Amino acid sequence: MGSLDKKPLLPHYDILEDDDAEYLAYRNYSRGAVSECNWLQLHENAADPMHIFALHGMNDSLFDFDDVMGIRPQIDFVHSDRHVSYIRTTDAENGNRLIRTSTIFVPTGKCIPPPDVTGKNPEEETERARMVGWWVPVDNEHTIGYHIERIDPGKRIFQPPDGEVIRDYEETQRVPDDWEAQVSQLPIARHALEHLATSDRGVVMFRRLLNEAIDAMERGEDPPGTIRDPADRVVVVPSGNEVIAPENLTPVS
Repeated sequence: MGSLDKKPLLPHYDILEDDDAEYLAYRNYSRGAVSECNWLQLHENAADPMHIFALHGMNDSLFDFDDVMGIRPQIDFVHSDRHVSYIRTTDAENGNRLIRTSTIFVPTGKCIPPPDVTGKNPEEETERARMVGWWVPVDNEHTIGYHIERIDPGKRIFQPPDGEVIRDYEETQRVPDDWEAQVSQLPIARHALEHLATSDRGVVMFRRLLNEAIDAMERGEDPPGTIRDPADRVVVVPSGNEVIAPENLTPVS
């Protein structure tokens, strides 16, 4: 999509770099075969930790989030020149602490940790993310999603690749999910109508990164996250789940 002399190197995400592992590439059908909205409102979803609590943790989600997601978390955000991550900390009823980190990359990559964590098994559920996905714009109002996932024995695939999810109107109203939250914002969300809060810091951080990328391109420079040095092409993914037993906890300030 440009001159070959400006073609950057493809990033190598470290969680997908095990030569002995098995990987599965599949299309993300959770928002339809083609999502009927702009790519950015889909992408920002993974930088919004409170939607897990409000949307998935408080109803029977399509993705089988555990009850621990319905406990109000403490949240924080970190960023670099190529990504924004939220850090979501929840003290489960069993005394364990679940620390969940989710990341979106400039421009369209995302890395969400396994969604079926319960907070009950520190050894089994403490793991790095296994999936990297991309939202690929079709045009201003349509998007296609793709995933590459490492297949670990005994671990559930993030989204079984069994085709488009079809739900009737009543079900979408009674059990809303990401599709209802994102596509219902109109084909292109009107940011002027938003009322951003402290939990939206990750969204704001990413929009700033995106604006910086646009400004850099208009100046004829590489946008943030562009890789040209082979020594810099491995991207260390911060996403994952960590479950900590009570005896190993330190107080959350």
